[in-house]
Amino acid sequence: MPRAQDTRMSEDEVQAFLEEGGSFVVTTNGSDGWPHVVAMFCAVDPGAVVRFATYEKSQKIRNLKRDPRATILLEAGTRYEDLRGVMIRGKAEVERDLDRTVDTLLEAVANSGAGADLPEVARDDPAVRSVMERQAAKRVLVTVRPERIVSWDHRKLSGLPGQ
Repeated sequence: MPRAQDTRMSEDEVQAFLEEGGSFVVTTNGSDGWPHVVAMFCAVDPGAVVRFATYEKSQKIRNLKRDPRATILLEAGTRYEDLRGVMIRGKAEVERDLDRTVDTLLEAVANSGAGADLPEVARDDPAVRSVMERQAAKRVLVTVRPERIVSWDHRKLSGLPGQ
């Protein structure tokens, strides 16, 4: 059985993996004690800080206002020897800032892979920003700063098929 230190990612590897993007799993704590789990497109800042924008009236925001603890997961791989993942536990900060929310929406779409065809220059296009501002007006910005990071990269294991 592999040990965690055999598969753990370095800080640089964690950052690079998060920046690869995809669909992030965001977990908050419901008032009934059950985890509330949703998929979100996120933006990533240095230090594995994760940002996302969501509707202010969403269940996850109601949960975070009551209990700011959140867990975020990004994972990849379909075979055991290819599994990679980063789990971030931290306290979420919820704020209203239209410009940062628009930037987060644009970065999250680009980071998701779904916006791969959205060129960097489009972020400053007044027409694109106008559309995003209308969307952002109903949303809040959530920033999760890591208090604990757990990572794994099974590609580091030797002796597995394909290694």
